[in-house]
Amino acid sequence: MRRHGVMVLDIETRADPDAIKRMPAPKVKAPANYKDADKISAYIEAKTAEKTADIAAKAALDPDLATVSSIGIMPVDGLPEVFIGASEPQRIEEAWQRLSTAQFIVGYNVLAFDYPFLIRRSMEYGIRPVLRDLRKFQAPPRASIVDLMQIMFNWGGRRFKGLATVADLMQLDNRPIHSGADMEDMSLDDEIEHLTADLRTTAELFRAMDGYYWTEIMQNET
Repeated sequence: MRRHGVMVLDIETRADPDAIKRMPAPKVKAPANYKDADKISAYIEAKTAEKTADIAAKAALDPDLATVSSIGIMPVDGLPEVFIGASEPQRIEEAWQRLSTAQFIVGYNVLAFDYPFLIRRSMEYGIRPVLRDLRKFQAPPRASIVDLMQIMFNWGGRRFKGLATVADLMQLDNRPIHSGADMEDMSLDDEIEHLTADLRTTAELFRAMDGYYWTEIMQNET
């Protein structure tokens, strides 16, 4: 099968209320100087509630407490494709099948979030992922997963900026729409719009970086 050279990957996730309920209650101890039993009990109750709420607030970023709501894949010189219908395992299987033809998988924070999240959710359902090298500090042609955020900001050597900020600073034609932080309140139409905009922005950023941060790839795509 002939590989399509470069594909952009982005996923959206939502918290799973049932998984959150299965989480053991966080362990809390009162400060050593607390002696009154009622104060100790009140402290533990308040702190437990606080930590439980914090876990729930961040659950969408935890593959053990969330589901993959949608997956976007886009040839860097093509049109976006969004996997959002049917069940989570079906979305994941279809996405892996699509990605199996790629030589390079491109994303923004894809090494720290999107790719490992997909692998963890795949393991949940016994789905074999498209295995790639997840080592950091690599760029094309050695890296088959190209994390634009990590490469642009020297793997944390410079402070990371969000994709929207980078798009504004570089005056890209494309820009993210909506915020991933608002995912829980998005309609499916808004989610598709958000995911598609991220794909287009990431693809444009890749084309802008090509030939500067690694040996030019796109000249071999034509």
